[in-house]
Amino acid sequence: MRILLDVDGVLADFVTPALAIINEISARTWLAEDIEQHDLTRACGLTPEQSKRWYAAICAPGFCANLQPYPGVVEILTQLREKAELVAVTAPFDNGTDRAAPHWMIERWDWLRAHGFGPRQIIFTNEKSYIDGDIFVDDNAHHVDMWKYRHPQKVAGLQPNGYLLTRPWNWPDRDLDSSRIMTLDWLVETVAKI
Repeated sequence: MRILLDVDGVLADFVTPALAIINEISARTWLAEDIEQHDLTRACGLTPEQSKRWYAAICAPGFCANLQPYPGVVEILTQLREKAELVAVTAPFDNGTDRAAPHWMIERWDWLRAHGFGPRQIIFTNEKSYIDGDIFVDDNAHHVDMWKYRHPQKVAGLQPNGYLLTRPWNWPDRDLDSSRIMTLDWLVETVAKI
């Protein structure tokens, strides 16, 4: 079995340090619970100048390398590896101008290698729906919807096979409630039964 996992918002906590930067730039204190969409600059109402400063900070060397895994993720990865091949499917972070941030992919690669992903288990792409697997987990409803469209049910008894990991920023995406999972623990329990 091959399980595809998004990184930011699923394995790594991107939002907490990203909001810390936004809180320094803006006049408001934002919490993850306040965010109702993936685009943090829009969700927080940043001006173009504030957005430029935010992208510069996010794209600076060390930001990606210092992201922390969500609590329990290291243990969950260990448990899932006992039953399946895990593949990290992650989008290269751009700097708001459709150019990949120069340090981001190297730091993401190193982060994933440090968390047990082999060189052939790391895929950078903006089109996650083209990557083949048995199960796909992301925190972006669009990615889940597109992946499910391209990959009909493959694992007997597992419908759907693309899952939206619930986060505050995807809660408004109610149309995917049937594909929504609350925690990665659910995935561990489900895979153990297969």
